[in-house]
Amino acid sequence: MVLEAVKCRIRIGIIEFSYKTFTKAFHSILAATKFRQELLPFDEFRSIFFDTCLLLKNRFADELLEEVHKNDRFVNLWVDLENVVIGSISQQYATTVFRSDSNVTNFSDAFWLASRGRMNKENMILFSWIATKSEFTCKLGHLLASFIRPELIEVMNQCMKFAHSAYRTRELLVTMANDKELMCRMKCPQSTLDISKAHHKMNGVDNMNRALRTRLRFFVFTLEQVVSHFRELFSDKVRYVFKTKRDEIVNATSLKEVENAMTDGYKKLSDLVVRVGVRRMVHETMDMFMNMTDEIRLRSVSNTLDLDYLERCEESVRKTLQNLLSLHAAWGNDKDSIFFHLSVRLGKIKMGTQ
Repeated sequence: MVLEAVKCRIRIGIIEFSYKTFTKAFHSILAATKFRQELLPFDEFRSIFFDTCLLLKNRFADELLEEVHKNDRFVNLWVDLENVVIGSISQQYATTVFRSDSNVTNFSDAFWLASRGRMNKENMILFSWIATKSEFTCKLGHLLASFIRPELIEVMNQCMKFAHSAYRTRELLVTMANDKELMCRMKCPQSTLDISKAHHKMNGVDNMNRALRTRLRFFVFTLEQVVSHFRELFSDKVRYVFKTKRDEIVNATSLKEVENAMTDGYKKLSDLVVRVGVRRMVHETMDMFMNMTDEIRLRSVSNTLDLDYLERCEESVRKTLQNLLSLHAAWGNDKDSIFFHLSVRLGKIKMGTQ
């Protein structure tokens, strides 16, 4: 307990103690007993020593908690972290970098522009952006660094990256859907046309091209809905963690409550991005959607997209969604489960011919 008391003072930034801090506390407790110091039994000495350690530990812990709440510094930082990970700053950065007409080359500048006016001024100097990793760092003093530890920042970055990847995929799908010029010039590759069948009808080739464009529009529109649902569900979960932990920080009456809130927050955010068990299936599904979108876009602009590939994509998406929705039955009606929400939002989506 002596070490815990000292640790509290160091976390505040105080490395020196007033003269005879422990002795004065010990004598104050001793004065309330019936014993004199010269005749103090060992068992009583041990009890008073323990009570002194506990007294100092609680006193310094209360001082640390007061510093945490002072000027709402911790809460303000927590709010800024939420904005960077999943809030307004994250949204603005993603919009700037991933939109179809973006010409951003300096991603650090994009992050600073997104943060301007959306982050507390005193916290601006704490954040920096690593362009090569697409991650943020947060340089904190002893006080806040003892709560916002590196492993928590790491898992926050993982949450942010997932949200950004989902946003990029959705933006690409929306761009394809709105690109009328691309859709109009879309044609089946010559190598995929069955000319013998096409000659049976005067406009056989045109019909096949029209079928490709129609199929692509439908698939892109449907996949955009699916990706949007995944992104919204994930974002809602992350926001919920930040909100509940923020409330716990604000209402904390002891240092232990703040530490427990941070520990639980780290665990809950980790659970959202960890790739084990059924959660691995969710993340691999999203990876598949991202890769599939990139491939369809590449084939579209290079005019190598064909109906067979689209049909395989539709079948893959349909089977994957069916597997995810089947997990809803296994999880019951747990409304906190992502599978429950997927069953509500995606249950009626049809992917091509059943």
